[in-house]
Amino acid sequence: MDFNLLVETANQQQTEEAFIQLISEVQQLEEMFLLMSPGNKEVPFFGEEDNKNWMYVYTSYPQLETNAPLIFQESVQLHYVKIPTHELLPWLVQHQEHGVYGVRINEGPFGFWISLSDLRNLISETGVSVEQVTSPKNE
Repeated sequence: MDFNLLVETANQQQTEEAFIQLISEVQQLEEMFLLMSPGNKEVPFFGEEDNKNWMYVYTSYPQLETNAPLIFQESVQLHYVKIPTHELLPWLVQHQEHGVYGVRINEGPFGFWISLSDLRNLISETGVSVEQVTSPKNE
């Protein structure tokens, strides 16, 4: 599946159904890549966009390799953790309590975002308990 094409389609259609389809495809991924802080590779990277705090995840390593450098002002070594999607999404939601607004997925020209409250609603519909998920570990 080509996420760039799905994102482009969702942007053109500007419908809730297109966005839900996009997030549904994300939920079906086996794993995703969480961007870690360049200053401390033991903690996730938190960025500020539109006066809100965000976490950054990528649907594939090529997406991370291409788009993650665009986030940083200077050339830095990228650190990431590869995490099963069914564990990552509920873990991300828990960060709403710590001032994180949402998740930016594939941040870059074909990236998209979702608030953690919307993500919580979508994953609760699938029966995953957000409270049972533990913290991802570096490999």
